[in-house]
Amino acid sequence: MANRTIKTDLQMSGEKAYKDACKEINNSLKVLNSEMKLVSAEFANNEKSTEALTAKQTILKKQFEEQAKKVEENEKMLAQLRAEENQNTDAIARFEVALNNSKAA
Repeated sequence: MANRTIKTDLQMSGEKAYKDACKEINNSLKVLNSEMKLVSAEFANNEKSTEALTAKQTILKKQFEEQAKKVEENEKMLAQLRAEENQNTDAIARFEVALNNSKAA
């Protein structure tokens, strides 16, 4: 007796755009983390100087802005999932976790 395998790939509308946006934001955060390491290394002997603190503050501000973008993307995707007629509870739960994690970061 032959076995049949049926595979389906369900993709939510907007999920690709969401993933692309998150990937871009994560790449920006990686670059900012490396910039912070560079600033820390440059001012290793004088880490409390005005220049060092100003440079760190600038990078931290950029990191905060990128993280805010990530929260916004998570909120948009979650709202879209909740608005759909046939709500996918697993996807909603997954994006609620992602939203909470991005807010906590």
